[in-house]
Amino acid sequence: HILYVDSSMSFTELKQLYKRYLCVQLERRHMKQEALMLAQQTICFEISGHKFKDEQLLKDCGVGLTALQYIFVTIGGTMSEEEKDNDDEYVTKVYQMTSKEHKYVQSVKETFDKSVMQQATQQAKTFQKTVQEIARTIKTTSKHELDQMRCYPKIEDIVKEQTSAENKKATAYTKQVLNTAANGKLGEDLNTTLHVINHIFRANGDECLFYDSRKGVKLSAGDSAVAMHEAFQKEKPFVLRLNTLEGLYGASSDDVKDDTHKLSEMQAAIDSNLEHPTLAHVKQKLSAALGVTPERLNIVQVFAGSDCFKYTVLNLTFQEKNAMIQRDPTRRLAQQFQQFKELKIHPLLFRPAFDVAQFDKRGNKSFLNGGSTFEVGPPGQKRTYTQPKGWTRYGLSVLGKYGDDKWLHPFRD
Repeated sequence: HILYVDSSMSFTELKQLYKRYLCVQLERRHMKQEALMLAQQTICFEISGHKFKDEQLLKDCGVGLTALQYIFVTIGGTMSEEEKDNDDEYVTKVYQMTSKEHKYVQSVKETFDKSVMQQATQQAKTFQKTVQEIARTIKTTSKHELDQMRCYPKIEDIVKEQTSAENKKATAYTKQVLNTAANGKLGEDLNTTLHVINHIFRANGDECLFYDSRKGVKLSAGDSAVAMHEAFQKEKPFVLRLNTLEGLYGASSDDVKDDTHKLSEMQAAIDSNLEHPTLAHVKQKLSAALGVTPERLNIVQVFAGSDCFKYTVLNLTFQEKNAMIQRDPTRRLAQQFQQFKELKIHPLLFRPAFDVAQFDKRGNKSFLNGGSTFEVGPPGQKRTYTQPKGWTRYGLSVLGKYGDDKWLHPFRD
């Protein structure tokens, strides 16, 4: 039934109202005995997987006109976890899974529970110890990951960029650069530098984009040079960000309020190379939204802030990346994840784009005959750095960008 209710009423009032409505329906069908039996039963409401106290107001529990809520009514008691799993309507509406997908996730849960949730086994004890260790450090780990993720563009920025006037200017500039032959003078000629960078990414099936911010061109997804040190990383990650774990299989209302234990449990499963039911559910949803099979998805890390799932896609081709962008990924992800916040991607994943204004020839140097050795790092943690023989260094403009330039002093030239 769809009930239009005053969101300022309590759950007790809603239960009484609903029970009276059902009794009237039965009496109209001359089912007075059934109506009498119903009047003696307790009624339990569950809204999108959450139970609330009877005295709570509906508006405090998110019931209103801003979002659709699925209200499941149980006569005579609450829904058990087993009943939920066997209720196709509950599974379809709350978890948004097909019966086939649900059967698979359920099998993962059964295997996971047998492996690590039985406290008597040594494997279970080891796993729970790992969960506790991760829980103690997850705040620090999460902060580090969030700091690193700040340079990741949102996928919606990449989508917007495709049809922008700025992108057309960058495409024309890139064509001009690559159609101009390199003179081969490493470390001296900018055009040669850009040809080298393009060759590196072309070998991996990617196409570079060059632009010059000094001419007023600015791409919405930003400059990829911040991640140049990861150019040879084969599988570059995505980061799915959710507001909470609500709507994910196996996430309780307590996990929604405090995600520390569930995130730690999932990370322990990743570290132990175990399938986890919640992660399996996330993979199913990502697969449906992005058009890749679950088998190619590899969730490598979970962390807080809000709730983040870092994953890679095996052997993702340039054509698949373009198809993914054209499928309106933000809308499709929002359809799959009721708490979807954003999808961020590695700066070099979809289109390696470089602002030529960020190259500084003063930092260019060729070490044909070997380089010098320096002691670098903070006091007590210094490491020996030897400039690599036979390599050419290309300078990037970093002066004045990171507070001060003291960290550059040990390198001198």
